[in-house]
Amino acid sequence: MSRAPCSAALAALLGLCAAPVVASPTPSDPAPPPIASACPDGERLLFACSSDDPAVGQLALCGSADLSEDAGHLQLRWGEGRVFPADTGIPIRELFTYSRHTGPQVTYLALAFSWKGTRYELYDESYHSQSARGLRVTPPGGETADHRCEPLHGSLMTVEGPLPRSEPGA
Repeated sequence: MSRAPCSAALAALLGLCAAPVVASPTPSDPAPPPIASACPDGERLLFACSSDDPAVGQLALCGSADLSEDAGHLQLRWGEGRVFPADTGIPIRELFTYSRHTGPQVTYLALAFSWKGTRYELYDESYHSQSARGLRVTPPGGETADHRCEPLHGSLMTVEGPLPRSEPGA
């Protein structure tokens, strides 16, 4: 199993350095605890998944009740207290990009953002009868770490209205 190199500063910030790619739990593993409390009052849970990787833990994408093209906010919460963005007053179109690629029996959805020089991509993909969800983290000049997680709630398609959709290769 390979481990992604990264800087000491990134390690301190994210706790993700040298994190192995974590395999999804088997169906016999116990279900993760409910994540309903991941979003504060006044927000709704749009997407959630759970990872055995402590750097990710339970991951929740929360949106304000008034989320639209012109109003509202998104926040991604994961690990132990990590929140992006901390300031919900910044328009979501300045912070996030959303992409969707679809084809016969293939769907790839991604919500991406950059924070302190590191690129994050929350993804939800399916190919024929297989699927994967997770958070990909790419530090500046480093290798991408893929932190897979098991689905708990929702779909990334819920952000397609508020955020413009880009099709890869278009």
